[in-house]
Amino acid sequence: MTIGLELVLLCALYVGVALMVIYLVIGSRLPLMLRAGLVLLVSISFFASWLLWRDVAGWPARAELPDNFLFHAATVVEPDPEKSQLGSIYVWATELTDEGPVGMPRAYRVNYLKSTHSQLQEAEARMRNGIPQVGKRKRGAEGNLAIAGVMKRQEDDQQFDLGNLPSPALPEK
Repeated sequence: MTIGLELVLLCALYVGVALMVIYLVIGSRLPLMLRAGLVLLVSISFFASWLLWRDVAGWPARAELPDNFLFHAATVVEPDPEKSQLGSIYVWATELTDEGPVGMPRAYRVNYLKSTHSQLQEAEARMRNGIPQVGKRKRGAEGNLAIAGVMKRQEDDQQFDLGNLPSPALPEK
């Protein structure tokens, strides 16, 4: 989902809640069970709005990493066997197209891999030296994006390569 669509859905949920509450408060003559059902529906809509708000509030996107992206930063949470935590890598990136960056940077969560961790450390060192970094999602053996599951994307299975941003091609004179 895009941020605009999420905001529209959130607004629609809150308008729906407000209309239901007004209808109940103005003394409807609905049966008690129907009123209880409406109250339950209002409660569910608040939970749904909280779930939608997560993607807008700066939490890592539940979306796939873009195929090509401009790398901004990363935070690594290493695995902790004592706490049964697998570890995570949070990548801040902006989607890249042929025309340039698209939209604002987003945070994405990927599974911790030692190779990805060392790759990120090298990329951040190059960034400190003033060399912008770009990423490209890895493709599987058959040319498909390397993701697990047939129908469901697993955010933990995203892998990518980072490299230097190529110099812009100057137009011919």
